[in-house]
Order: sequence, then structure tokens, then C-alpha cells
Amino acid sequence: MKTFYHLSKKLLLFLCFTIVIYGNNILAQTILLGPEEFNSDVIIHGSSAPTNVWFAPDYSTPIDYISSGGCTGACAGYSGSWNSYWGNFLRTPEVNCNGFDSVKLNFDISNSYFSSQPNDGVRFYMWADDGYVNAVSVLIDSVEHGYIDGNGIWLMFDQQRTCIHVNVIFDISLIANKSNILFYLDANCGYNNSNIYETKLDNISVTSCLNEIVCSPYAGDDDTICALQYNLNASLSQTGSTGTWSSLNDSISFSDINDSNATVYVNNYEIYEFIWTETNPQCSNSDTVSVTFAETPTANFSYITNDLTASYTNTSTNSNLNYWDFGDGDNSTEINPEHIYNDYSTYNVQLIAESEYGCKDTINQNVNIIPTTIDDMQQYDAINVYPNPNEGLINIEFGTIYNEKINIEISNVNGQLLLKKQFNITDYYKNNNSDFIGIKQIDLSGYDKGVYFIKIYNTSFVKTKKITIY
Repeated sequence: MKTFYHLSKKLLLFLCFTIVIYGNNILAQTILLGPEEFNSDVIIHGSSAPTNVWFAPDYSTPIDYISSGGCTGACAGYSGSWNSYWGNFLRTPEVNCNGFDSVKLNFDISNSYFSSQPNDGVRFYMWADDGYVNAVSVLIDSVEHGYIDGNGIWLMFDQQRTCIHVNVIFDISLIANKSNILFYLDANCGYNNSNIYETKLDNISVTSCLNEIVCSPYAGDDDTICALQYNLNASLSQTGSTGTWSSLNDSISFSDINDSNATVYVNNYEIYEFIWTETNPQCSNSDTVSVTFAETPTANFSYITNDLTASYTNTSTNSNLNYWDFGDGDNSTEINPEHIYNDYSTYNVQLIAESEYGCKDTINQNVNIIPTTIDDMQQYDAINVYPNPNEGLINIEFGTIYNEKINIEISNVNGQLLLKKQFNITDYYKNNNSDFIGIKQIDLSGYDKGVYFIKIYNTSFVKTKKITIY
């Protein structure tokens, strides 16, 4: 969608004088091309043409020589209906613009107008330094008439015109090679109907702009802040210019409206646009920066434990991403995860809550993973499983307090029971009675590499431990 140029990202308001007077001296602008009155057919058609001629390609019905109907006789133009979204350009011969920082493309235009066709218009750009560069201003009687969209700057057919003189300004201050610039007048009909679309171009010239100053302020890059205040970062382009901050949003305040690095304060979490306007006696221009003020999440969670299993409930607000650190080297991005620990202990669990704008908040809580019964607590330290990780052989070490049969179950991460054994641990104490330790070895070498759970229990206790075979 096209928007009026003075509301666009780069608003350029300046005068490019035809004659500049210094005391008793009168300095006229330099004519770099033309004016071309099209008194004869000088337009070359085809898929390409040398850069020293007027060129209109024939990939679509071309802009062509018209022997009458111009402002001084003949002209270049196009007229037709059922245009099937017609578009084509007229390219000037290359122009030597050495010695100048800005130039004007001047011409007279006559065009059709239909209120139902707001997208009809002419776009302006140049070929320089091996790339296309858009014009910066379109003036009629020194009044800005430029419209801008993602493709560049336009003169829209928002009224019928007959031989209206137009000045299109190009900033060439950053162009390295100014000796062979090509200028384009790209006409477009955005519709396909019976209305007769028409554009006529006459008296085309390229001239210099004498003693012109172009204001190009910089309001800063668009940004996001997780707060209700923001430090702006703008700059001015010309010595002697002043800058002023403003905004179309309500409920804002600036620490200093003339400070390029002012702090702006807002009341709501939303997108604000701030306008930085540069002014001096010879130019005025504005740039706009968009800042998203985003609310920071509040991270929080609760949990319940059952033996080695902890179930976490995320109670954070204003977040849609979650990063869990369970304190044992494992983590998760689930909203409400469940986690099985290897050992009874106290774990520092961290939750980072993040919003869609990247705002974050962090909370840490100590989570106690303890046996579920008093007997478990008394007997927990008397059981050890090692090595872990292992290559398939594990040792289960028991203290002397066990004097009854022990059950062992091994399952995979999907809960599938793979092995169940029962044995009398006193049989193993006999081999180690000097240290009162019983050791039972389990051979899992036939299992695939991965994570498994071993459950050791009898009538008075249950112990579950995660083991890894590598």
C-alpha cells in the first residue's frame, strides 16, 4: 500500500532553486540533458539498447513517440484500455552528473484520472554504481507530491493533469561514478478494465541543483525494549541544524525533546513511533523510529514430589517459552514437565520464562528429593548402584541391615519392564562378611545403549535409580 510521502519513513522537504542570487551575481543551474521535446521519434525499442539513446523496452506495449497532443507538439507516452496491469518505462540517455550532489529530472506530464484506480502513477529511479537508486522527492510548484511504497517514490494519478511541470530530485552525494547515470520514468496502470489509461511525457531534462542542502536525519533503528522507558539514539546530518522529537502516540513524555539521545517514557506496553525532525534555514526532513515496549514475564512454578519423581507446574505469566534446568544436568522446554532424578538430594531448579519479544525472567527454587517413607530414609544410604554410566555390568551394594529377599526390576524409558529378579542378599554377605557388605552383580551387556531405570525394593523400602549403558 502506498502512503503519502510526508508520513513515510524518509520525509524530504526542500527547494532546489533554478536561479540562485549571491549579491550582484546570478548563477543559473547547469543543464545536463535536454530538454527533449520529442519533435521526432528518438525512442529506441527492443529488449535492450545502447546507453546513449532514449529507450523504452517492448516486453509490454512500450511508451512510444506520439506525433501530437504534447505540450509543445509531439511527446512520448502511452494510452489504452484493458491494460492487464500494464507497466513500462522510458529511460533517458546516460547523463554526466560529475561535480554535483543532487540533480533534478524535469518534465511536463499529462495523465488520466479515475477515482476507482488509486494505484495508477509514475515511479522514478536511476541506475548508478551498478544498482537502482530511488528518487528522494517529487515537486510540483515546490510542493511535495511524492508517494512512497516498498518500490520507491511515485507521482500518483490522483487528479487529471494537463502539461503540469514536475521536478524529481535525486540525491547523488553517495554515488561514486556520476559520469553515466541513467534516469527512469516508470509508468504503471494497476487495473484491467475499459477505462482509458493515459500518460504523456514532454520537455524532459536533467539539471543540477545549485547550493542545495539536503537534510537526512537518522532517528535510530527500530527496536524492542522490555520496559516502559527507552533511550533514543538519533543524529543530524547538517551543521547548524536543530532536532525535535515528536510522536503521534498519546501518553508519552521526553526527557528533552531537542536531545538526540533523549529518554522517552510511555504508559502502555505497545508499539510507539517517534519522529525526529531536522530543520535549518535551507531544509527540513524527518525520520521515524518504531519501538516496541514489551512487558517482562514473571517466572514462577510449584512442584510435588513422589520418591525420585518431581512434577512441575509452570505458573509464570506473560510468557510463551520456558527453559527448565532441573539441577542435575538435565533440562526441558516443556510447559509442565515431569522429571525423574537419579538420587535423593536437594536440587537447585531454575525456570527461565521468556515472552514472544525476548523479555525474560528467572526463578530458582531448592527442590528436596527424599524417600517417601521413614524406612526408605533409614535404609537409603545402605544401597549403592555403580558404576554409572557403565558398559553393561552394574554392581548393587547393600548394607548389613537387609536380611530378607530383594526384588530388582529394570525398565526402559518407555516404562516397559525388561527384567525382574528376586534374590536373598544374605547369600552375598557370606562372601564379604569382613566388611558386612553384600554385592550383587547384574549383567546388562545384552541391552542396547541408552537410559534405563532400576527399581530395588522389598516389603520395607523402594529405591529407583536411572542408569546409562554406553
